[in-house]
Amino acid sequence: MTKRSIIFVIAVTISFMITNYFTAKRIESARPPTEQVSTAGNSAAIEAAPSTTIPQKESYYVLENEYQQLVFSSLGGSLVEINLPFKTNFNTKSSILPISLDKKIVTASPHNSQFPLHEAETVQADGTKIIKNSTTGGYYPLLRRDLIDQNGKTYHKMDPSQYALSLHRNGEAIPNYSVKNFTNNSIEFEYIGDNKKVTKTFSFPENLDESPYMIDMNIQTEGDVAGISLHSGIPEVEIISNSYTPNLKYKTIYGQKNHIENIKLPKTIANFHSIYPNWISHSNGFFGLIISPLQETHPGFVIKCLSGKEAPTRLSLLNENSDIYPLAKYPGYSVEMPLQNTNQEMKFRVFAGPFSTDILQKLDRSLIDPITKTSPNYTEAKNIPGWLSSISEPFAKLLFLLMELFYKLTHSWGFAIILLSIALRVILYPLNTWSIKAQLRTQKIQPKIKEIQEKYKNDPQRMNTEIFRLYKQEKANPAVGCLPLLIQLPFGVAMFNLLKSHFALRGASFIPGWINNLSAPDVLFSWDYALPIIGTELHLLPILFGAIMYLQQRSSAKKNQTELTGQQKAMANLFSFIFPLLFYNMPSGLNIYFLSSMGLQFLQQWYMSKRTKVVT
Repeated sequence: MTKRSIIFVIAVTISFMITNYFTAKRIESARPPTEQVSTAGNSAAIEAAPSTTIPQKESYYVLENEYQQLVFSSLGGSLVEINLPFKTNFNTKSSILPISLDKKIVTASPHNSQFPLHEAETVQADGTKIIKNSTTGGYYPLLRRDLIDQNGKTYHKMDPSQYALSLHRNGEAIPNYSVKNFTNNSIEFEYIGDNKKVTKTFSFPENLDESPYMIDMNIQTEGDVAGISLHSGIPEVEIISNSYTPNLKYKTIYGQKNHIENIKLPKTIANFHSIYPNWISHSNGFFGLIISPLQETHPGFVIKCLSGKEAPTRLSLLNENSDIYPLAKYPGYSVEMPLQNTNQEMKFRVFAGPFSTDILQKLDRSLIDPITKTSPNYTEAKNIPGWLSSISEPFAKLLFLLMELFYKLTHSWGFAIILLSIALRVILYPLNTWSIKAQLRTQKIQPKIKEIQEKYKNDPQRMNTEIFRLYKQEKANPAVGCLPLLIQLPFGVAMFNLLKSHFALRGASFIPGWINNLSAPDVLFSWDYALPIIGTELHLLPILFGAIMYLQQRSSAKKNQTELTGQQKAMANLFSFIFPLLFYNMPSGLNIYFLSSMGLQFLQQWYMSKRTKVVT
């Protein structure tokens, strides 16, 4: 491995390690400037909090279209399930592809892979009411929900106070609503009691294709409604680059400008005061909810943390004996938005679906305010975790446009990534050429440097002076060869951020049977019990990465007719071992890019060494 290559991989390694570090720190410590946090209580207390439900029969109702299956509960007149259909030959409108975890859960726990989970009533297009038959698989469950055993009995019941779009006050039981109107496009719930009347109406937009994954919600209150909050629900867990990265954001408008703020994920409870959110986004990285009040709500909102035992993820159904997905690692977060104390109709627009760039852009175009001509800016709700995102974001946007172009040409995201790596090499060719020429000059004078080092080994000051004079005489400067690496770093960071978390790569297959999901590691084969470091799956791409690195340094040493010192050999072998470990759980799309880039770098170095005449 050449000195330039070692410097490059060190720089990239450090940037990736810093990326992951600051991503984790941001999740733990990022705080909006207007936040006021209350840390009363602890996780144990939250976990042990008594249920706010009252023992009564719960009924379920279904509204569905090509984009969503909404399962409502009579308790709270709220959403107990939001199931997103996978893309099939019969449903080409969906953009969601199943991944290996979806398929494994169907196999490991088919009774928990029923959609809807409980017997539910629905209405056909002709107005006929029927019982909705459950199907096994075929949907992505956006919300955490009940868990049942193989006999259909519930062994974990989600507290109805955690249902999506429920209304409640702390300590109050969730009442049973009655259904007033129910069609195949809308449902209306009503509750009368406790000195108040609440009417909740849910409906699909008229033009679904222009507003996919959207829900219109109207709430009408009368009587004693002080202190009532709207609850967001708790999104399911998504694993992105081997990490759980939930994200909360809100948008405000002041000074006629949009302001998007990331929300700190609290360990218990966080109170946000004096904030009038234009929308609040609550996602697991790839999927989530965006709740938009269409008129001013009561200021502020509350974020609560629930333990993984109180709101378990469906991942707990996998490899239960090995405890690969311990519940303690996956807490849930809920948002409570206080409503106005006055009796009035409140309108909300709710997005519940994939955080796909194409879909969010479509919504931004179709939901422009007719009066202000402003967009809701839903695309800003996306979270792409990464260090130096403010610097790398413009580069990431350019790279994605190129990758999208290559996808349209090849209809394969895998080939698009390979072509993107080639395009990036072409864009950076002058810089790389400059760097390689500087490297070749340095290599040429290595024998003379060794002579100086041997001659003045007892006089380090004189040795450095003579080496500097030699560099000047031969017009060689090792630092010049490293400068292009610093210039290229924003592109490298942008590629890293882009390929590890872009929704388009989720479930995208490249080589069936091996690389089935470009947003997850490749899987050559798997087993049941977890092994240290490598877990339950063998990922071949990072191993190939390490092997190519090793072969490259051996070839470089042979080509330049130089002998590596014991220290250089140890460093080269160490990097060939460390990098497969660093990249072992990285998405296969990212590993494909680095393999392609490394191969192209090797070819360029070979070409330059054959064709370039070193100027002395």
